Amino acid sequence: MDRYPLMRPYGIPAEPPIVTFTVSSARVQAMEYFSFDGSGTYDPDGHIATGQWNFGDGTVFTFPGIMSGSYAYQQAGNYTITLTATDNNGFTVSDSQIMVVVAYVPPRPPLPSIGSPRIVEHLGDFRVPVPDDWSVELDATVGGTKFALVAIGPTYNDFRTNLIVLSEKDDSVRESHGYLDGLVQGTVAGVQSHDPSAYLEGTPEFLVVSNHSAVSFVIRHPSSGVDQRIAAVVSEAHHRVWAIALSFDQGLGELLGPLWGTVLAGFEITAAVPPPHSLSSWRLSGASWPLQPQSYSSPCDPGESHEWSCRSCLRRVVQRPSTLARAQPQASAPAVGPPSSRRHLFA
Repeated sequence: MDRYPLMRPYGIPAEPPIVTFTVSSARVQAMEYFSFDGSGTYDPDGHIATGQWNFGDGTVFTFPGIMSGSYAYQQAGNYTITLTATDNNGFTVSDSQIMVVVAYVPPRPPLPSIGSPRIVEHLGDFRVPVPDDWSVELDATVGGTKFALVAIGPTYNDFRTNLIVLSEKDDSVRESHGYLDGLVQGTVAGVQSHDPSAYLEGTPEFLVVSNHSAVSFVIRHPSSGVDQRIAAVVSEAHHRVWAIALSFDQGLGELLGPLWGTVLAGFEITAAVPPPHSLSSWRLSGASWPLQPQSYSSPCDPGESHEWSCRSCLRRVVQRPSTLARAQPQASAPAVGPPSSRRHLFA
């Protein structure tokens, strides 16, 4: 028992407590712990009898005095933290701060390594650089479509990186800006019919690949977190189009950007130019190259009205990664990242 309690001089009123607190960060992720510290709270003429922390999400802690500790919100949102202190004279004072809690973003797994490029040749058709630690299959049939080349790279965030090349004859190709732009727009429209979230990222790049006209562009799939870098190389002399697609998790964009440049710079057409007698009968008759949709069928997609030539071929290249992403891992293609629900580009 205190025999000599603190006595207030007669006529001097009691003072309320001074309440203040700090947090380690006012902006955190859901499920991320932050510290709170109320040690700066005091009563100038007595002591703090009780303290209460209210975190604004239904959680309330009440205890003698003022305590410090750590806390984590479970859901994203804006919350108000309130510290209320009551002193021995019955005065109650509160102080509040706003906490901004954003959605939890799981950490990215470590980036895989990419091997040195080696030249892979599809005899009598093309050569292309492929990382030497990727598995490669020529004339592979995937989902009912025969590809000249399928290369499987590392799995990242449960998506299997892949590079595919489709080579098909097309008597109506034109090495012109308008023709290539039509391929891009038609491909994007076709992809969006399967994945409404997909969109063309940036501006298509018109370039020369293996001395022939080409276009390179990027399609993003926000719903699946996948990017596709796509190129079409066309040759009027060969009456052929080569469609190339590199599909990967968006987390690998910076890593695989240089690889895409290497693929395009090193792509080489090795097919022989066909002799004049092999041209289609409509070419021999002197018909002009079509600039608008024609009624004849494209060799790329039998039965489809031909519009801007091999648009359907390019769509098949873009859509196939959904099948490749579900393929079983190859021994030479390491899996990277934690297991999660399998993602694919198209249902």
